[in-house]
Amino acid sequence: MSDEKDEDLETLAEAEEPQPPPAKAKQYKKAEPNDARRKKERTPAQIAAFEKCRAKREENRALRKQEREQEAKAKKQEKEVKIVKKAVRIKKKEKLEQAIMESSSDEDSDSEPDIQAVKKYVAKKKQKRKPQRRAPTPPPSPPAQEEEYSEPQQHYFFV
Repeated sequence: MSDEKDEDLETLAEAEEPQPPPAKAKQYKKAEPNDARRKKERTPAQIAAFEKCRAKREENRALRKQEREQEAKAKKQEKEVKIVKKAVRIKKKEKLEQAIMESSSDEDSDSEPDIQAVKKYVAKKKQKRKPQRRAPTPPPSPPAQEEEYSEPQQHYFFV
């Protein structure tokens, strides 16, 4: 038992030891004008090259911005075209439904529209939409006599 108590006391003593505080960031001194660590001055050629680089960067930024605006404009126009097409489709469906209801109004209004009336109306619309076709062009004439495939003859030579 005494051995166990001694071990427990040792573990408690180890746990109670103070831990060193975490390391702080080291403070550096700023370079002074006559200090050797001071930054080198840029040459006039370097300054001119940097100015040229800045000008080119601004130009490229403007071009990218212009391209983004053009893409956004094109997408907007495409969406408008799609919306108009969808509106036209919806309007056509409404007209179709209205025509069907008018044709079936003679009959019982509670029943489903007559399938034959719908088919007639759709066929009539198709006739209006179809452009008059020209006479079909004759199919191209078959090529001159084709040679029939025959298997090549095999010859065996024994040496």
